[in-house]
Amino acid sequence: MFSYYFFFIRKIILFLLAINFFYQGIKWYQSNKKITFSESTKNRFKCTSCQKEYTINGGEAKKKLSGAIKKSVQTPFRQTTQYKFSCPECQQYVFQEKEFDINQTKLLGNTRVQIDTFQIKPFKEFALKGILPMLIGMLLLG
Repeated sequence: MFSYYFFFIRKIILFLLAINFFYQGIKWYQSNKKITFSESTKNRFKCTSCQKEYTINGGEAKKKLSGAIKKSVQTPFRQTTQYKFSCPECQQYVFQEKEFDINQTKLLGNTRVQIDTFQIKPFKEFALKGILPMLIGMLLLG
């Protein structure tokens, strides 16, 4: 009888932890989007045609990226994200490569990280409030 209640309570706790994980993930996504497209944020791009790097603010980036064609190029040793819009330097409508502060590919492409420094704080919050409780709950109750 006691094992039935323990089983039921364990499932409820794991379900609540899963809901918390998804809730924290949605909060992380929204805060990343809000920070990336704020007027004070600087986004760096590099034109694939003229090879010049330039910076645009978040509001301008939101306008340019909202309807832009996106292309992700991933090899085992490198990854890039490109958006197609007009370059402010050469005025050509070509792919613009997004320059990230941290752009690493490790372990033959199995681990990929593309993140700017302003996105690190929201990720740490997601890891502490979303991932860590889920891992601890699965270890203790799994």
